[in-house]
Parts: sequence; C-alpha cells; structure tokens
Amino acid sequence: MYYLEQLRALVRRYLERRSPDPRIQHTFIVQSINRVGGMLGIDIFTPGYSSTNLLLRMVLLNTFTFFWINLYSLTTTYGNLVDFMYSFETLLYVGIACIKMYVFIKNKTLILQMHQYMIDFFDHFHGDREQDELLVRTLNNTTLLSSLFAVCSSSAPGLLFVGSLLWSIAVEYVLPFGFFIPTVGMDTLQGYTLNYGFQMLETTLMVIGIISSESAFFMFQQNACLQVDMLRYSKSMCSLFELHFFIVFGCIFFQLVSNVVVIVSVPDWYPGYFLFIMLTVQLFFSCALGETFNIKSDELTVAIYNVPWYNMEVRDQKAMRLLLMASQNPGRLSYGFGTVNMRAFFEIFRKTYSIAMMMISVNEEE
Repeated sequence: MYYLEQLRALVRRYLERRSPDPRIQHTFIVQSINRVGGMLGIDIFTPGYSSTNLLLRMVLLNTFTFFWINLYSLTTTYGNLVDFMYSFETLLYVGIACIKMYVFIKNKTLILQMHQYMIDFFDHFHGDREQDELLVRTLNNTTLLSSLFAVCSSSAPGLLFVGSLLWSIAVEYVLPFGFFIPTVGMDTLQGYTLNYGFQMLETTLMVIGIISSESAFFMFQQNACLQVDMLRYSKSMCSLFELHFFIVFGCIFFQLVSNVVVIVSVPDWYPGYFLFIMLTVQLFFSCALGETFNIKSDELTVAIYNVPWYNMEVRDQKAMRLLLMASQNPGRLSYGFGTVNMRAFFEIFRKTYSIAMMMISVNEEE
C-alpha cells in the first residue's frame, strides 16, 4: 500500500505539472489515450475522425492476414502439443483484437456522447475545492491504472522476446510465439530474422491495441464512479462493454485452459508462464475495476436511502423517490454469464483448472 501511495503521489505531481486544472488534466488523458489508439487508426476522439482511414484499413488487412497465418500454423503443428496449443493461443488474440476494434468503431457515437458528457461534468463541478479534489483523484487513478497496465502488458512479451533471442544466440533458433510465415524456414539466420521481426510487429500491434482499449475502459469506469450524476452514464458504459467482455473473457478463458494444459504436461515450457502472467493481469484489472464499480453503485444506493427525504418539500421528495428507484437497478458490467467482479475472476480460474485437468486425464487415458 505504501508503494501504491507513492506511485499515486508521483502521478499527481506529473499531472499537476501539466496543469492544476482538472479539466485540462482530463483533456490530456483523453489525448494520450487517443494518440495510442491513433497508432492503429482508432483515434476516435479526433475531430472529424473517419473509420475509413488508410491506417485502420491496413490494420484490418494485417489482422485478416494474421488470422490465416495462425490458422496455417495451427494445421501444420497438429500432433505437437506445445506448438499446437501455442498457435491456438495466438489465434485467439485475433478474436480479442477484432472485438476491441468493433466496439470502439461501431459505438463511436455513444463514446463521443459519453466523452462530451464528462467534459460538461468537469465544467459544471470545477471551482469547488471539494469537488476539484474528487475530480483530481479520479484522474490520478485513471492515469495510475493505465500506466501500471501498460507496464505489465508490455513487460511480459518483452521478456519473452529477449529470452528467445538470447536462447537463439547461445543454443538454437527459437521464436517467441508459435506462429510463423508460411514457406519461410527458421533453420537459417535469414528465415529466423524474418519470422522474429514478423512476430515482433504483430505483438507490438496487439499490445498497443490492448493498452489503448483497456485505458479507455479505465477512464470510463473511473468516471462512472463519480456517483449521483453518473447513473445514466454508468448504464451507457455497461451497455458499451457487454459484448466486449463476453468475447474477451471467452478468449482469455480458452487461452488459460490451453496454457495450463501445456505447462502441466511440459513444465519447462517457459513461454507459457509469461503468457499466463499477461492473461492473468488483463483479467485481474477488468474484474477488480468491475468489483470497484459494483461497490460504488451499492454505496450510491445506500447514500440516497439515507438522505432525510422527510424534511424535503413534496416536489423534492418525488424527485428523490425517482432517484432511489433508478439507483435500485444500476448498470452492472456483465460478460454474458455473470457480473464482471472478483468472483468472476476466481470462477474463471476455477473452471480453467477443472477443464485443463480433465483434458490432461483424457489425453493420458488415450
């Protein structure tokens, strides 16, 4: 907790160097997320943004090509447990990439409406010291979450690439991931270099996409925790991310199952440990923030219920009644089979272990 507070203080000083005005800090965070997404042509916060831009088309073409290359790698490695499962895991990343692009491009109008709502919200409450402190704390949390997630998401594949390169120099050619360019052999230095560069490019694009989309989710989630005025905003956010979590959690679940199967069967398969950490981090951040959002929603309901409505005028009592009724059914982040919270996190891991052990036992019997 001590180190977390130190990081939060560091983030606060960093944002205050930009400006002490929370409105400018909010604009800076949005622009930062937009710049990262712009590397893939998904800078939807840019005025006049068009989903038909050339960069996005190239990314979509690359995603399509990446899918078929992974499918080819999957068919050629059938029978080899490690290589087959490895190719299967990277193939599922195509599903994660597609749903993230779909959600942000398809729902661009809703996202921009939520963004404008937050701009108006910051303008309305700016000026009061207590409110400004609340806004600044929200912005600090958003920046800290995005930074920690970016470090965790990029360090795991980074270590994987460094480790495979050192092993290739010292022992034999080994690629970080299971997919490879068809007809390009890995026995020669030239073939290995091409495949290594191709994997680095695809991994970089994937990490950029995950960081930008998750950072946007962090921002929306933290904004939704600003209590009373956010009831409608919260429901819009939950509607926006429901399909996203359904596909992402499904892909992560199957990736974890295949990962556990290989790690248990081949304990010295070290790349699997890095992938396991990367998948766990992504799942944990989403579930932990979902838990926080649910707690805030419950706290809001209790706070409204404890308001001394009986001292109000009849008109205000009716308004308070409507507000209480609305808070009884707050938006809940869902992944299709339940609520996104820490219970879902542990449930996914419990089912992962059960199915993985069942697959291993069936394989041993055969």
